[in-house]
Amino acid sequence: MDKLFSERYGYVVKQVQFGSLDRITKNFLWEEIYFFFMIQIEIDLEEDDSRAGKNLLMKIDREIFHNSLLVFPSNDPKQVIKSCENLVLNSSWYFIFDLVEMLVQNGSNVFESKSEYKKALKLFIKAFNKVLEEQKALYRLASTLVVPITSEAELSVLSDALEDTDKLPTVNGHLIKALKHLSNRTNPDYHNSIKESISALEALLGIIVADPKKDFSDAITLIKKRKVISVNMHLENTLKSMYRWASDEGAIRHADKGSDSVIDLDDAKLMLTTCSGLVSYLIAKSIKAGIEFQK
Repeated sequence: MDKLFSERYGYVVKQVQFGSLDRITKNFLWEEIYFFFMIQIEIDLEEDDSRAGKNLLMKIDREIFHNSLLVFPSNDPKQVIKSCENLVLNSSWYFIFDLVEMLVQNGSNVFESKSEYKKALKLFIKAFNKVLEEQKALYRLASTLVVPITSEAELSVLSDALEDTDKLPTVNGHLIKALKHLSNRTNPDYHNSIKESISALEALLGIIVADPKKDFSDAITLIKKRKVISVNMHLENTLKSMYRWASDEGAIRHADKGSDSVIDLDDAKLMLTTCSGLVSYLIAKSIKAGIEFQK
């Protein structure tokens, strides 16, 4: 949406939102949540032979609202959804992100099919992130997790890597774990986020050389020796340097939190973004070289 008159002429200045969300943003986000998920839950609740919507609301109530939603004994779908809306809009800002993660991770059963859910999820992520962008909130929904970002390019790299590794569960799993460690609101674990990021790259290299047990350096050497894919010498050195940093600097790969090395959000985001980009790059190179990736 284009800027309003008050914003264009400086009467109202929209502030960057980090560590908070204003009421307007929460309202807009709720509209997307309702359109994509809550209507589906309402439809499911009205079907006598389905418990998917009811089970999902009970899970939301138990794990997010700690039984404040009072899903039962009420059987009125609209009343239940309205209670959920009131709690989201009037609770701490991060509850709406907790709810979104819960819905995208557990909401597939309220759709008619998995393919319908996947199609809706793509549209939801796009719409949800558009609201966050327009409201200058420094968060984005990447796959099934809300993460802090500093640029749209950062989000694009992460999203591409998660999509590219959909058929590579080991690599995808490491990336998801890195995201979870990074985006943990109460206890972010930057050491383990870096560890999982580099492990994703290592796992991919093992798949490329058809030997998952090969470590990072040996896999790169084998790729070069067998000429499996073309790896530029400078890129090879960069990969090895990244691995050494992740292995040695503060014993990151062993999560040695007693180290004097200070690892922070910027370090973890750099490693996750870099490794994600390299994962997508190496997958593309491998496909061009005729390597087939199967689930």
